[in-house]
Amino acid sequence: MTKNDMQADKLRAEIDQNFIEFTKNIDTYMTRHQNKYALMRDGRVESFFLTWQDAYNTGNLLFDDKIFSIQWVTKTPVDLGFFSRV
Repeated sequence: MTKNDMQADKLRAEIDQNFIEFTKNIDTYMTRHQNKYALMRDGRVESFFLTWQDAYNTGNLLFDDKIFSIQWVTKTPVDLGFFSRV
């Protein structure tokens, strides 16, 4: 297994963990953060942002290993392509 494969596996595991925790708490997030973007790491929301770009840029600044995910706070499933990370 290459270093890139291991990094991709870590990212997939992070995304899965974050998604599970996000969906458990979606109703709570919806009350105060609807239509914002949650920057997540280790199953926790680090912060909420008005744009996915701000969440993504902050994630890159905070986490050198680039292991984080971003989730839009909505009950409507949305495919953000590469940038969904969840």
